[in-house]
Amino acid sequence: MMSIMLIVGVLALCVLVMGGIVGLIVWAFRGSRVPGALDDSAFVNAPIGHAVVTDRDYLGLEFANSRKYRVTYQVRTADGFEFTGWQDLFLPWKSRDEFAAGTQHPVAYLPSGQTSEVRAVGPHALR
Repeated sequence: MMSIMLIVGVLALCVLVMGGIVGLIVWAFRGSRVPGALDDSAFVNAPIGHAVVTDRDYLGLEFANSRKYRVTYQVRTADGFEFTGWQDLFLPWKSRDEFAAGTQHPVAYLPSGQTSEVRAVGPHALR
C-alpha cells in the first residue's frame, strides 16, 4: 500500500514539474513579443513596399535551431515615401543570411503614422 502511494506521489510530482516547464515555455514566448506588436493578420491586404535591410540584431532568444532577430529596414512605399521599419523574426541558422544587411525584400506596411512595424512577404518571409 505504501509503495502505491509513493508511486502516485512521484507521478503527481512529475506532472507538476512538466506542467511548470510547459508553462514557463509558453510564458517566455508570450512575453517575448514586443509590447504593442501587431499580429500578422493586421497586415492582410496591406500595401507592399520595397525594403532594404539596414540592421539585424540578435534578441537573445533561441528555439529549435532558430534565433530571434530584430530586422530593421529602410522602406520605400509605392508613392515614394521612405521610413525605417522593423520586424522580429525567428531565423533558422541556414536562413539568417537571407536577412543580412543590404538584402532586399518586399514588405507589407500599414498606413503612415500607425506603426513602423512591417512584415516581409514572399518566399523569404520567414516567421
